[in-house]
Amino acid sequence: MNKSKKFIVGIILSVLGIVGAIAAFAQGIVSTGFACLLFLVAGVVLFILDKKLPRKENGAPIQSNAGQNQPATKGTHSKKFKIAGVTYDNRQEHLAKLMQQKLSGQVINVELHEYEYENQPAIKVIANGLDIGSLHSEDALFIKENQGRVKAIKDLYISSFDDEKTKETIYYARLTLTIENKN
Repeated sequence: MNKSKKFIVGIILSVLGIVGAIAAFAQGIVSTGFACLLFLVAGVVLFILDKKLPRKENGAPIQSNAGQNQPATKGTHSKKFKIAGVTYDNRQEHLAKLMQQKLSGQVINVELHEYEYENQPAIKVIANGLDIGSLHSEDALFIKENQGRVKAIKDLYISSFDDEKTKETIYYARLTLTIENKN
């Protein structure tokens, strides 16, 4: 289990604060005891901040899900779509490259390309000219049926995890679209 730096530093400061305060008060050094209590307070604050803030997964930018599918502006809402097929072809390398670009502050231009797969509508996701996968068939059908209500591509979220069996880093992605509400 990966722990954040805030969590680890918070625990270390808390332990040092407790041990130092007990030792200082036991020897009658009150000023040092209070200084150690400040370490304890700082550690607890870091621990609490770590619990309240959303976490990064392998360094990917975080976005809170608190407003997921809630009205973004009057008359619209955000809808998230998982991108499928991210492990085929060179898509893992593409996602790794795009994640680094996003982390360095570069703009990621996303395009949706319609195509047909097994006589069904399909939508391929292209980011900065790189094929990163397709939307699931039910999501492609939703977008096709509601094409006039899709107002914008709001975000491309890219993250990763370490596969326990193969020890490889696996990248995945989600696309957030702004959809106009039905009347």
